Amino acid sequence: MNKLSLFFAFFLIIFLLVSCQPPVINEYTAKNYNYVVARADNSYQLTMSQLYEYLYNSDLLQKGGILDTNIVRKFMDSVICDTLTGYDAFNIKLEDYYNPYRLFKLRYYDYLIKSYFDENVYKKVKYDSLEVVKFYNSRPDLFSVKEHINLFHILITSNGLKYGPDSLKYNSLSSEALDSATEEYVQNIRSLIKDSLSFVKAAKQYSHDTTTGRNGGYMGWVGKGIYPDPFDSIAFNMRKGDISAPYKDRDGWHILYCADYVPNGIPPLNKTLYISAQKSLKNYKANKLGKQLTDSLFKNIDITYHESLLDSNLFLINGREWLAMVNGIDTIDCNEARSLELNMRKKFNVPNTTAKMKKEMLGFIAKRYVIIQAARATKIDTLPNVMEVRKAYYHKYAKSIIDKKRYDPDWNPSDTLIKDYYQKHLKDFLVKKPLVVQQIIVQDSVLGEFIRDQAMSGVDFMELAKKYYPGDKSIRTNLADLGAISKEDVPKPFFDAAMKIQEGDVTHPVKTKYGYHIIKVLKHRESKSLDKARVIIEPILKEQHRKEVFKKYRDNIYKRYHVTFPAKIYAVHLKPKKLRKI
Repeated sequence: MNKLSLFFAFFLIIFLLVSCQPPVINEYTAKNYNYVVARADNSYQLTMSQLYEYLYNSDLLQKGGILDTNIVRKFMDSVICDTLTGYDAFNIKLEDYYNPYRLFKLRYYDYLIKSYFDENVYKKVKYDSLEVVKFYNSRPDLFSVKEHINLFHILITSNGLKYGPDSLKYNSLSSEALDSATEEYVQNIRSLIKDSLSFVKAAKQYSHDTTTGRNGGYMGWVGKGIYPDPFDSIAFNMRKGDISAPYKDRDGWHILYCADYVPNGIPPLNKTLYISAQKSLKNYKANKLGKQLTDSLFKNIDITYHESLLDSNLFLINGREWLAMVNGIDTIDCNEARSLELNMRKKFNVPNTTAKMKKEMLGFIAKRYVIIQAARATKIDTLPNVMEVRKAYYHKYAKSIIDKKRYDPDWNPSDTLIKDYYQKHLKDFLVKKPLVVQQIIVQDSVLGEFIRDQAMSGVDFMELAKKYYPGDKSIRTNLADLGAISKEDVPKPFFDAAMKIQEGDVTHPVKTKYGYHIIKVLKHRESKSLDKARVIIEPILKEQHRKEVFKKYRDNIYKRYHVTFPAKIYAVHLKPKKLRKI
């Protein structure tokens, strides 16, 4: 075979190897993979492009990179299980589960009350533009402002000239001459501004205030009294467009420019202020109308109390016990009343609320139910948006019941399980070499104390070892760095002395048959007893249990819904999270 044939054969092999590599899907190619990778017998199906979209919108790979097929498969399992759990949730009767149903009612009633006021208050608020203007001008308590100006300034100082670009010129001047030159300099700048130079350009080019100078001298909106005189009095004698004459204070020479001025009182109405006034007027009218509505609703509340419980400690009673009934329709149970109990105790500084206090508290809660009853009576609960929200909340909390079976979040490992894990992984918790140390050996204790003093004062210990450790210079640092040690590795006086000092400290010279050891302790590695290891073991066992429970749940739901996987999944490339467009 000639060289040309060999080349083409080699090229063909490379081509075939590359072409046989499974693809990695990215945001540009995902749309080409619109085939089904999972299917269930309830008509649910998931395509590879949909799976990519879920991954793209997830929190996986915050910094970007490639997810291999194993991770993609696990993520797909979670997506399918979540979806099928949602189907199962439609068969849950939420009313049979006290806590989830209570949370559902709380969220749904909030929305129902909001919808009631939207329909009966906010949508009935009427006003026109003339009313907005009149409201704006008649409410100085809401819209009046204190006098303030939008200010720019230029600062020129003698030191700024003395240490600036022309320092040679100004350094040779006496104090009096430098003061005179500074005044002349600032007057020249004022003349340039008067002639043609914009104030902003002048500030950028000449101002010695480095903070504002780079922004064209801009100081922002300034209120009266913020800065001392003469700055304050000069600034607030200016009006929009005015540029002050140069003046001097203890900081140097200033030139001020007033870009805008707002006097005390209500400012002239503009588009932004009109919108603000419009919102305020709407809220004012809505509050007034809302108060009239609630006053009429609350006029004749009929509350029936569970009298025998009113003197009891609510936290010692079954939370499901009813405490009051509102208009013979809705009940308030002890759990709901507990939400206000602690605040009421704090308010009256008592260990337990009296019956009278509880009635006050229940009266407040009852008002919420009166509004809910009014919403039902006026058919607010039949509005399409309200019904949709109710359905969504009902399904969410029904699904949360099944999710507990999916992950079993309340499970905690027993003491026996924790102990068994500890025994099986003793090597992870028992440290045979508890110290990590460095040392320098010398034959003179005085020299040893000298070395220790240097080490404790901050001199690098290994640099000291290079200088003082006996033997060939090329191996001194290796000899000095002992690493992890046990009491079997070193003489007893050495180990005992090292165990007594803190991490980072250095011992006084310790005498052994080898000489005097100066020891630096880098780390104490402590063995963990079962009690101390518990905080490490518990999360590990919980995670193991969570995976086992999920696997059983997944296998069960896949079997019930006859989930199949008709096509391959592939690795996925994701950009960093912050670059993904949701």
